[in-house]
Amino acid sequence: MNIKIKLALFSLPWLYRLNKIRKLSKKYRKGKEELTAQFRNDLILKYSSKLLKLFNVEINVIGKEKITKGGVLVVANHVSNGDSFVLFNALQASLENPKDTRRIATFLAKVELKSKKTARNILELIDTFFIDRSKIKESVKTIDDFGRFVKENKTYGIIFPEGTRTKDGEMQDFKAGAFRVAKKNYLPIVPITINNSGAIFDTSRSKKLVVDVIVHNPIKASEFSTQTNEAIASRVKQIISSKYVKGLPEKRKNKGNK
Repeated sequence: MNIKIKLALFSLPWLYRLNKIRKLSKKYRKGKEELTAQFRNDLILKYSSKLLKLFNVEINVIGKEKITKGGVLVVANHVSNGDSFVLFNALQASLENPKDTRRIATFLAKVELKSKKTARNILELIDTFFIDRSKIKESVKTIDDFGRFVKENKTYGIIFPEGTRTKDGEMQDFKAGAFRVAKKNYLPIVPITINNSGAIFDTSRSKKLVVDVIVHNPIKASEFSTQTNEAIASRVKQIISSKYVKGLPEKRKNKGNK
């Protein structure tokens, strides 16, 4: 079925889901204790899975046995707005039983996303840390808070060190500051390569899209604790790029959209 037709047919259920997220996000901001981290995580995970299914996306996880226990930094390349949803679901790949406790993801995202109401409601509901790259001191504090949260709560801290999606399909430089998280909090790094995600939200697409998620061997904190952030960034980029297949970047609605 054509994606545009599916979007039209399922518009009402999605309006209900988005409204539910909006209400829960508002309650959470007001400090409602009954909204546990696991409940909030599982709800967004459930909806993200449904969204990928709606867009006829299949996730092929290679090396799922390398997904370690929580309290790690997950680092991946960035092609599409759908990459976050892909990683969120890919992290669950090695769970053997559907009833197993879902893995909790914590994101570090650019503050610009807060200007989009739906994105803000979703991200705030799952304890996302927003970084304002124009304010250096504030950014450093946010990165430190993010790392501390991941370590204390044993979640999967997800970072896209390129800072924004690729515009030409080529992998961009990895920002060294992102690796301050792993070094300061002594967190293992799990490098992940995402291939073929550029067309996830392309409504003109009619065929199934298979997105490959390649999980590399985790890097123990003891292996990079004496290295500079720049050296760690270079090492991780080399690992991720070794399996990266250049593809078409995500279509932008306007030139100013990053």
